[in-house]
Amino acid sequence: MIVSMLQPKRVFVVALLLIFSPIVAFAQQNADGSAYSRFGIGELFSYSTSQIQALGGGGTALTSFNYVNLSNPATWADQSLTRLTTGVQFQGIELSNGSGNESRLNSSMLQAFQFSFPIRRGKLGASIAFTPYSRVAHTVPQEPVSIQGELQDPTSYVINFEGQGGIQQATIGLGFRPASRVSFGLSANFLFGIIEEVRRTEVFSDDGATDPLLSFSQTIFNKETKLSGFTSTAGALVTLPGVLSDKDALSIGASISFPTSLTGTRSRTFGTDPDQLETIGDETKGDIDLPLRTNLGLSYHPNRSWIILADLTLEPWSSFDSELDLPGFVPQGASSFKDRTRFSLGVDFQPSSNVLDSYFRRVALRFGYYYDTGYIDVVQNTSVNTSAFTGGVSLPTLFPGTRIDLNLEVGRRGMTDFGLVRETFYKIHINVNIGERWFERRKLG
Repeated sequence: MIVSMLQPKRVFVVALLLIFSPIVAFAQQNADGSAYSRFGIGELFSYSTSQIQALGGGGTALTSFNYVNLSNPATWADQSLTRLTTGVQFQGIELSNGSGNESRLNSSMLQAFQFSFPIRRGKLGASIAFTPYSRVAHTVPQEPVSIQGELQDPTSYVINFEGQGGIQQATIGLGFRPASRVSFGLSANFLFGIIEEVRRTEVFSDDGATDPLLSFSQTIFNKETKLSGFTSTAGALVTLPGVLSDKDALSIGASISFPTSLTGTRSRTFGTDPDQLETIGDETKGDIDLPLRTNLGLSYHPNRSWIILADLTLEPWSSFDSELDLPGFVPQGASSFKDRTRFSLGVDFQPSSNVLDSYFRRVALRFGYYYDTGYIDVVQNTSVNTSAFTGGVSLPTLFPGTRIDLNLEVGRRGMTDFGLVRETFYKIHINVNIGERWFERRKLG
């Protein structure tokens, strides 16, 4: 047996991806994200593949030659090529409130890094992935407050709440197909990350300039929470051919990410210089319990060119518990968390997958929609819902099995009632999916 090597050009591409990924990961450490990421553990993410991303983000029952589905480990059994996948997200947000005030934010972040390979082609496959689980990236300014007293100059102060960080997820697992129409999968997931909350108080004169005569012109209170823990995901997939015609197929998929308890360590610092903050008190330790996540999905293939998806995600966040206080949650107190429901639909059209056909017949077009109630209930009985339309184009390359996906997501989150903020956002996703046979047996002579 002779092990085939990667072609030089492809080694170069892989090297670029490995170098580029940490740079983009660092870019997510800014605070130009959703204002609602202030609450709980931040804004939740659910990346599956770049294909599914353009289809509304569901895809629990979808298998594909060109992608390895992270939402259901049972789909990992259906692999023919070794795959390396990574991508970046560029996001723009426009925020507005009931007073007509508006602001705009921009940010970028790493979406995912995944390495997958078949152990026994079409029967047993493995996947290793690194994806964001949640993101905290916000700046929430308050209205200035006038200081009453005997100061010579009229003076006010303002408090800004800032946050950054989030939870990352490292995944490793297997998918197994014991029969031609049934697959099962199991993955182990390591969750880890740091959530940093900053309360910045600034004192200034009414003309807007910081008053140098006041020694307390700026005070910073920083709260840093380190989290880590393990969970697992189990999945199943059933495919039924010939449901309505001889050429169609219906797949039914389900996956469950089991509840877990993250170990948290919190430290507090205080000072006037952000580079020289002093520690306050001892570290605080406590557990944060994350709820069950259930994904249910349908994937219908009328023929080789079309795919229609429908998915539902359920998470009982009303049962959330934590020994550490979080924005929106106080231990043994009132909670602003509620059960989360996410629903999505998607349509995929690719005229042909034959490498001998013309280039444009191998281009795939995708459209989708999703509605997410979120898990935050900032105002009693008022949900912070998110709805968005998605779309994308998948471009074949000169290398069979490798595609470049360009996706767009446009949506809205929240409202301007009850003193809340409405966010109108767009996200541009660029993904590279590399696939080839890395290990082959060759006959000699």
